[in-house]
Amino acid sequence: MILADKFFFVNTKNLSRTSLSVYLSAKTMYILNMENQRKNILATSDYKIYSRFFLFWLGLGFLAFTLSLSGLFYEYIFEAYFIFGISYLLRSIRKKRFRISKEMIIIYLAIAIIAIAVSFFSTPTVFSGRDQGSISEAAIRLAQNHQLEFSTPASQEFFKIYGPGKALNFPGFHYTENGTLITQFPLVYIGWLAVFFSIFGLGLLGLIIANAILFFLFACSFYLLLRIFVAKKCATFGILLLLTSFSFFWIAKFTLTENIALTLLWFSILNLVLFLQKLGSDRKTRKNIFHPLFWKQRYFPFYPERQNPYRP
Repeated sequence: MILADKFFFVNTKNLSRTSLSVYLSAKTMYILNMENQRKNILATSDYKIYSRFFLFWLGLGFLAFTLSLSGLFYEYIFEAYFIFGISYLLRSIRKKRFRISKEMIIIYLAIAIIAIAVSFFSTPTVFSGRDQGSISEAAIRLAQNHQLEFSTPASQEFFKIYGPGKALNFPGFHYTENGTLITQFPLVYIGWLAVFFSIFGLGLLGLIIANAILFFLFACSFYLLLRIFVAKKCATFGILLLLTSFSFFWIAKFTLTENIALTLLWFSILNLVLFLQKLGSDRKTRKNIFHPLFWKQRYFPFYPERQNPYRP
């Protein structure tokens, strides 16, 4: 009698009862271990749902960036974007497209509570002189004036003295040729803050909500990345260690560009790992990925051409 599978090939004729018993025990333990590993793997639907959720916020940031450059930064555009997103979510729930695991529901709630708690005790500064103050002021001016450039009576008087260039009396800003002030910091984060300030214009509440959402997305990306490599208990310990670290709490309390940088960085790492993981398990994709026709057919399928043998 021969017992054979993917990992074992044993001729039981030459085995004694003791050896056969040891072999069967080892194989049983292996099967049970593989089953436990399968159960510990997070469902693919959780990653897909989170990616769509993240892309909604990424689209909002890109929209804010585009409108800030064009000088059409108006509140009703973002309200329409939110209405579209909420209606799509409700429609998907109605059709039962979302199947979130119990594990991720608990993690989402826990991270949301911690993000709210961190934001509740934070007060973003609006005083110039420090980076966070200049960024906050630029976001508030963008929300109020619907464009990046602005001026005040004081800035106009100083412009008559210094002219175009760095605004020495307004740190973080430069004078344009027309005498208006414009920020020198990244526009994506400024546009992000301005969106929530324009919608929740109750003091600094909008800035607090903007940072809380970024902190939530960053922590979720970090946890999902951990779950690719380790089991649920280890990933839970890792996210607790992250959420109790001083540096992340400190950054989340200020309107600094590190907030959006952390979020984009860890979401990019998560998607890169998922892509490489899929690439390692797909021989056809791994074989043809370096062929130019592979990328052409994947991203430009509308281009008329004969049948491509490299198409995945």
